[in-house]
This record gives sequence, structure tokens and C-alpha cells, in this order.
Amino acid sequence: MNTPAAIHHIVWDWNGTLLDDNPVMLASVNAVCAHFGRPAIDIETWRAALCRPLWRCYGKVLDRDLSAPEDWGVVERVYHEAYRRNLVHCRTASDAEETLALAQERGLTQSLLSMGLHHDVIDQAERFGVSGRLVRVDGVKGAVAGGHKADHLQAHLDALGLDPRTCALIGDVTDDAAAARAMGAECVLVTTGMTGRPELEATGHTVADSLAEALDRIVQGVFTPTAALPQTVTAD
Repeated sequence: MNTPAAIHHIVWDWNGTLLDDNPVMLASVNAVCAHFGRPAIDIETWRAALCRPLWRCYGKVLDRDLSAPEDWGVVERVYHEAYRRNLVHCRTASDAEETLALAQERGLTQSLLSMGLHHDVIDQAERFGVSGRLVRVDGVKGAVAGGHKADHLQAHLDALGLDPRTCALIGDVTDDAAAARAMGAECVLVTTGMTGRPELEATGHTVADSLAEALDRIVQGVFTPTAALPQTVTAD
């Protein structure tokens, strides 16, 4: 299937996409559970609860209303403290380095947009050696993370001066699909993160099992164009 416009730029997601951090993310979620006196959960329970905004997701798991900023702030603090402690156990995806290099060889520019806190994302991209392949790295610049990605994607592409129709987002959650569709960018989703294949396929976007496959789909133009899909997609 041909794309409606040539793709010149890849926007990579970070957690669960370029960064293989599922076990560390789950351990950090369970640190939040422990803080609130809830027994630890397994990855399938977390996947079933996962939605945006994240305060709703944690609200399901903890059985409490976390919509107030001060309540969500506690979750954010506990989670990020645990995540930073456990970051030593993370690594990039097994094909991340090779795929980033191949995209560069193909003449594509690349950037990273994460819904993690900006200073953490900047530090992590440098720490794991991917910054040199990227023209821009952005996280959430506010005090807390966990919202929807669409507005951040718009700001990211505006800062780069790029037409969304010439960009493709590669991510691992349905919110990535929603953001790409809202902006008119292309999107391929990977099964390497916390979201299961059925939920990813339900967005209508092409689903790949690796970063290399996702890039190949984009380069070859064999993915479902955003223009062929309904205008809206839920991120929940």
C-alpha cells in the first residue's frame, strides 16, 4: 500500500519502543502499588488497565480517584523514583542501534518524543547512546507526565519545521496512534511494549513485531496510511 506522501522523518517513541524497559516499568508500577498498600500486579493486569491519561489507569489499579493534581503528583513521584533506581537494569531494544543506523543510511532524519519527563528522557537518550542519531529529543516539560501525546507531537514537529504528512511515528501504545492521526502523520505500532497486539491492531494502523520490521514497512510503503483511517481513534 502506497503512502500519500514520501516519508522523510521518523519520530520514535522511547519507553517500550527504543528502550526495552517493560520489567522496570512494571517494577516501578508495583512500587506505587506498595506505597498505597495494594498487592503487586503482573504484567497482564497492567496491560488490561493501561489507558490515557495515566491517572485513570492507576485509578483502576488502586481503586481510588487520582484526578486531583496533588494525588497524581504522589503517584508520579513514587513511580519516577523507583524507575530511576532501576534504570540500570534497562537496555535498548535488541535491534535499536541497527535500525537507527539503517534509517540514517536511508536518508531519513529521526527524533525522539517521549511522554516521560523531559530531563529524564534527555539523560536516558544520552546514557543509552542514541542521541547521536537524533535531531531532537523531547519529553514532557511540565512538572508531571502521563497525558495524551497529540499536543506534544504537534509542538515537536513545529519545532523541527516539519510537515506531519512527511513524518511517521513508531510507538508501542494506542496513544501513539491517536497522536499521529490527530496530526495527519503516518504511524506503525510495535508489539515490544506494554500493549497487546489486538489493542494495537484495533487502531487500524499497521502493527510490527520489531523496530526493524516497522522501519521496513515505512521505507517500503507497505502500511496503512493515516488518510485511509477514520479521523479519530481512542487512546484508552
